[in-house]
Amino acid sequence: MYNNSALYAAKRPHCFEIGSVGLHSKNLLGPECCRHFTNTVNGSLDSLTFETMVEDMLESLLDFFEQLGDEENVHTDFDVTYSSGVLTVHFGPNHGTYVINKQTPNKQIWLSSPTSGPKRYDLMGNDWVYSHDGVPMLRLLSEEISTILGKSVNLYKVIKLKET
Repeated sequence: MYNNSALYAAKRPHCFEIGSVGLHSKNLLGPECCRHFTNTVNGSLDSLTFETMVEDMLESLLDFFEQLGDEENVHTDFDVTYSSGVLTVHFGPNHGTYVINKQTPNKQIWLSSPTSGPKRYDLMGNDWVYSHDGVPMLRLLSEEISTILGKSVNLYKVIKLKET
């Protein structure tokens, strides 16, 4: 885990700027990249802000998956549930189950994906980013859900990120 955005940015070949239009990849190296990040881990994110941000994200994902379930081309075993900060999305036996949950003590969102495995996301700027590869959760989910459905899905277009 990186303790500050400058160190994080210096270790990553790509930087992601989150703005009102969505996610923009920047090919920046070194400290200049850190100006795009607001690292909110390691105590700088207060509990109330964390709870608000994580609940907004999970409820937005729930809305998206419920609407997806209403579509005719989704697998008949598709099911989505949300309870006590845990969102579970089952795509049937061929694609498996996603579990997305908040981890209040760590101020993280944890994702368990049947495709890419477990990941822990920290709030950076207004997006949830996996510190080991710099990939935001919504981008990963967009790619994996697109593969499952056989059509392009961009969660950044349906989920509005809020500024911290």
